[in-house]
Amino acid sequence: MREDDHRKAAEEIERDIATLRANAGTHRAIIELAWGAGFHWVAYGSQRKHQKHRENHQGLASYLDGLNEGLVASYWRDFEQLRQGGFYGHQNDAVHVTAALNMLANLRHWATM
Repeated sequence: MREDDHRKAAEEIERDIATLRANAGTHRAIIELAWGAGFHWVAYGSQRKHQKHRENHQGLASYLDGLNEGLVASYWRDFEQLRQGGFYGHQNDAVHVTAALNMLANLRHWATM
């Protein structure tokens, strides 16, 4: 994807999250969507700041470390852990949704600043 396409994808997913938040029982989906939007923000920000990005999430934290983006790599590692617990486990309540949305906000902020 091109840089602007990643941004558009992130924004589209964020609109989907806003729609889901009005429905009970969607915590697992919101966490997963927040993680997906976060990936697109990382791709967008990497392209803007470093003129390159990864098209998949495998090894993304190490890739970010290699770009000297240690803080964003740390955000991504935390997000990966939250996603795994939220999607595959039982850590998918309102507290975890709030954490996911905060992580997403951090990634969006980095990508757009």
